[in-house]
Amino acid sequence: MKTLTYFTLVFEIAFPMLIWFNRFKLPLMACGVLLHIGIFLLMRIDGFSIPMLLCYIALVPDSDIIRIRTYFTRKVNFVGITRTSL
Repeated sequence: MKTLTYFTLVFEIAFPMLIWFNRFKLPLMACGVLLHIGIFLLMRIDGFSIPMLLCYIALVPDSDIIRIRTYFTRKVNFVGITRTSL
């Protein structure tokens, strides 16, 4: 437990400073998502974990969001689901 506590403290202090460097962005976001999912599952602090996970969306570049949206739109169209059939 001590190790997890210290990891959380170091992560939360370093995150705002390191997130601006592209080299650290993806690993930091992955650690943050895993940390907050762990808090949600193990501590059941719903009012904290879910909003914090949603805040990570603001850190994803627009180009990546468009690429993800296009990918899932193609998958849905491949299955045969269209907007008119919904």
